[in-house]
Amino acid sequence: MRKEYWMELCVIWGGEKWNENSARAKQNRATHLEANVHTSGSFSFATHKARLEAQLKRPPQFQELFYQTHRKKGKDDYISEKAREVAESYSRCHAPPI
Repeated sequence: MRKEYWMELCVIWGGEKWNENSARAKQNRATHLEANVHTSGSFSFATHKARLEAQLKRPPQFQELFYQTHRKKGKDDYISEKAREVAESYSRCHAPPI
């Protein structure tokens, strides 16, 4: 990264408005722990989607991507009760008519 870009970022990150927003976001994340849980690690959801698309040889559906990024490693269990509820709710809402 160019030095002048880094210096400008330091000015922005050191500013009062940035620090207020950062403190507010930190508090929100601490208050709503289950809302921010996923297992995608350092890879973006776009990267997970692209990898899944290459594996499936078609664009993945929402449920497939959600399943991949919200379950325990090596297990067939969701990482939280909230994640399980979201998956089940989505399945009910998007189930084909009988």
